[in-house]
Amino acid sequence: MTSTPDVSLAHESGWCLSAFGGDLVVWENPVDDSMAPGEMRDVSREEILQLFGLLAAGDITSVDELPWRR
Repeated sequence: MTSTPDVSLAHESGWCLSAFGGDLVVWENPVDDSMAPGEMRDVSREEILQLFGLLAAGDITSVDELPWRR
């Protein structure tokens, strides 16, 4: 995949969002390998903050329903 993220947030459920330089965000659950990690590119800082807010609030469904490339 890519190198070390600039920032990441992991939920107690195992889901993790990682943001990398160049506006790349990765959505994955390293605890459950039944689903491939998803990527979104060209994500703005504002969108990244919204994603992290959703995950911090435990709204896994809203994050997972986004158009991730798997």
